[in-house]
Amino acid sequence: MSAHPFELLAGFGGSIAMLTADGARVSIVSVGGPDAALRATGGSETPLLKAFAELGVAEQQVVRLGIPAAAITSRVGEITRRLGFLVQGFELCAAPWCDDRAAASGAVRWASLLACSLRQRPPLVEYLAGAADGTRKGKPWHRAAWIPLPAEAARAKERAVGVWLASVSKTHRPAVTAANGTTGHELIFR
Repeated sequence: MSAHPFELLAGFGGSIAMLTADGARVSIVSVGGPDAALRATGGSETPLLKAFAELGVAEQQVVRLGIPAAAITSRVGEITRRLGFLVQGFELCAAPWCDDRAAASGAVRWASLLACSLRQRPPLVEYLAGAADGTRKGKPWHRAAWIPLPAEAARAKERAVGVWLASVSKTHRPAVTAANGTTGHELIFR
């Protein structure tokens, strides 16, 4: 789950590639509507779908809730209800870690926590979202775990991030987190 698709690519893309390579069925849930980066591609979802395809995710496995980015923080209840239905039957959910509930990523994190806790739904892991700084301050390090990525998963993530970044203008390119960029590991919080 993500507020903005790039967060998921940069923060959890290698893990997605690893899961799909092992035969897991993965669904991508993008809460936000077209963001500035998507508008920068002329409104085409093709680059985004190509990026997810690099990770082994088919177009029909991408679910868009279409909530405008500016409205995400004010619609947490609606997002929680919609995610609650979507996560039924999931074995694991991944959502952005952002401690700022006033930010879109923080609101998606909160809605995901609520949706996954309803009636003991699947466990939730969190990945660093957006331009989260690389400092240690404020992060729940007691819940941190590094996921080493096999070489092919790391290459798939690098290709996916490259596909997305090549599709947007330089002024709309999101920052890649230092911890999760295109390295051979990903940081999650359990």
